[in-house]
Amino acid sequence: MSKRPFAYLGAAAIVAIVIIFIDNPFGNRVDDASFDYFVPGFDVHNIQRFDVEQMIDGSQVRRSDDVKWEAAEKTTALKENLLKNEKRQKPQAAWKEADTSRVLGALGSFGGLSKGILVSTNPEKRHIYQVGPTGLHVIAFDKSDEIVLNVIIGKGGPDFMSTYVRPFDKNEVYLVNRNLTGIFSPRSSDWLKREHIEIKEALKEESK
Repeated sequence: MSKRPFAYLGAAAIVAIVIIFIDNPFGNRVDDASFDYFVPGFDVHNIQRFDVEQMIDGSQVRRSDDVKWEAAEKTTALKENLLKNEKRQKPQAAWKEADTSRVLGALGSFGGLSKGILVSTNPEKRHIYQVGPTGLHVIAFDKSDEIVLNVIIGKGGPDFMSTYVRPFDKNEVYLVNRNLTGIFSPRSSDWLKREHIEIKEALKEESK
C-alpha cells in the first residue's frame, strides 16, 4: 500500500497549522473574550420585579408573595404617544397570576452568564445586532427597588446558541454564549399561568 496519500495529508496539515499561526484568524475573538459575569452577583431570589419592552409592546412582572408572581401589560412610551394621538386613555394594569416556572426560568438565564465576546463599541452598528431601538429592553429591580439588570437583548448569534446583548447605558455589544431570544416576552399574556390563558380563549370563543 502506497504511503504517498498519508504524506500528502501530513504536509497539508503542517501547512494549515503554519497558516493559523501566521494569520491567526481567531486571535481577535479570543483576545476579546471575557469570562467575567455579565451581571456580577446576579441572584434570581433578589429580583422583586422586572419590565420587558419592545416597540409598542410591554409587560411587567412582579412578586405577589414569596413564591408567586403576577403579570400585567405595561404601556410603553411609544404606545402612550399613540394613545394620546388617538385621544384614548391609558389602560389600567390588570394583574393576573403568572407562570412561576416561566418567570424563574427566564430570570435564571442571566445567572452565571459570562460576558462572552466583545463584538462592537460603535453605536452606529447597533442595528446590525438588533440592540438599538428595535431591541428587547429588559430591566429588573431588587427588593430595594435598585436596578440589578438593564439590557437590550438583540438577535441570536451565528451558531444559534448565542445572543447579542448590550448593557442599556453602554456602547459595548457582547456575544454571550447562551440563547436568550424568545425567553423574555413583551406581551403580558405570555407570562400568565395556563389557566388564565384558557379562560381568555374560552371567552373569545363565546363572543363569536
